[in-house]
This record gives sequence, C-alpha cells and structure tokens, in this order.
Amino acid sequence: MGILILASRGCVRLSSSSTPLLHVRPQTTAILHNLKNSHNRNAVFRNSVVGVNCIQQRFYSPQAQQKPQSSGASLAESKERPTGEMTIGAKVARAGKDAAYGSVVFVGIGVTLIMFYAIGRELLSGNSESGLYGRAFKIVKNNDDVYVAMGHPLKAYGETNRRGRRRHVQSVDFVDQEGIKHTRMKFYIEGPSGKAEVHLEAKHEKGGSDFRYIFVDAPNQRKPIIVLDNR
Repeated sequence: MGILILASRGCVRLSSSSTPLLHVRPQTTAILHNLKNSHNRNAVFRNSVVGVNCIQQRFYSPQAQQKPQSSGASLAESKERPTGEMTIGAKVARAGKDAAYGSVVFVGIGVTLIMFYAIGRELLSGNSESGLYGRAFKIVKNNDDVYVAMGHPLKAYGETNRRGRRRHVQSVDFVDQEGIKHTRMKFYIEGPSGKAEVHLEAKHEKGGSDFRYIFVDAPNQRKPIIVLDNR
C-alpha cells in the first residue's frame, strides 16, 4: 500500500489509492494549515499586484499619454504662428495702412523727379536764363578783341551785394509788337587787364533762341567791343 501526497493550490492531502485520508499528527496539521494560509496570502498579493499593474497600464499606456502630447504640440504650433490667422477687419486695416504708405512713397518720388526735371531743364536748356548766360560767356571769351582788351583767363559772374557775394545775373523779359518774347541780360567778366560789362539781347522763337546782339563795355576801351550784332 503506497502513500500519495496530493498538492493542489497550496492544499496538501495524504491519501492512498485504497484507503481514506491518512491520519496525521496535530503538528503536521498545523504546518499544513499554515502552508495553506501562506498560499492564500500569496494568491491575494499576486492578484493585488496584477490589479495595480492593470491600473498602471491603463493610465500610463502610450495611448493615454498621446493626448497631452498632441495638445502640447498644438499649443506649440499656435505659439509659433501667432499671426497666422487674421480676422477680416485686421486684414482690411493692414491693407489700408500699406496702401497709405505706398501712396506717400510714390508722391515723394514724383515730387523729387519733378524737381530734378525742372533743375535739369533750367541748367541744360539754352532758352533759360542760365542757358543764355553760359552761351553768351562762351562766345565772349573766344572773341579776339576781348582777348586783347581783357587778357586770359576770363571769369564771369553776376551782380554782387554789399557783402561781396555773387548773385544771379540781371535779366528782363519783354514781348515785341509781333508777340515774340525777348530777353535782355547783363553780367560781368574779369581778366588780368580788369573788369567789363557784357550786354546782350536774345529773341525767343519756336525753334529756339538767337542772340540779336552781344557787346562788351570795358573801361579801358574808348568804345564798346561788338562781339555779335544781328539786328
């Protein structure tokens, strides 16, 4: 007759194939009881650990952590693009400001171009006061009689004030009986032999302006030097 020890879920039984449970001593029964209680406690502990693990997996799983990350990413994108979304009113106001600034810039450029055009026309045009003055002085300094009387080099200038500052040349415009505009002008030349006055008259027609006369009145000469006479 053999003795069979059965162990199932922490419970220990002594049995044989043909006899009922074997009678054991009280000490052995106490030991077996303690083993059973210990096994139950371990099972409870394992169940508790499994429950805690399930809770941890539920609350700390990648799926649960994905939502805060996505919201943080959205917040970061909104911070990176603070002006990406504009209301219609803001867009209209901004467009109005840009248009106003552009208008001011274009007006300034236009005024500047007009000023440069006027200055260039005054300096380069032969019909203007400056143009007549430059043309007349070029003719005078290339005249042989003036060269002998005044010497070289020559310089030309307008009227001087009390402080010795040079001013513009004197000129006057008038219209003749035929309705044609004329300009009379006086300026000064100076060379090694002294100073002299230059008098001229120009006639303005559609094709340009022509000198009617140019003469030089030098103090060291008995009579004026006739440089040009087309009267």
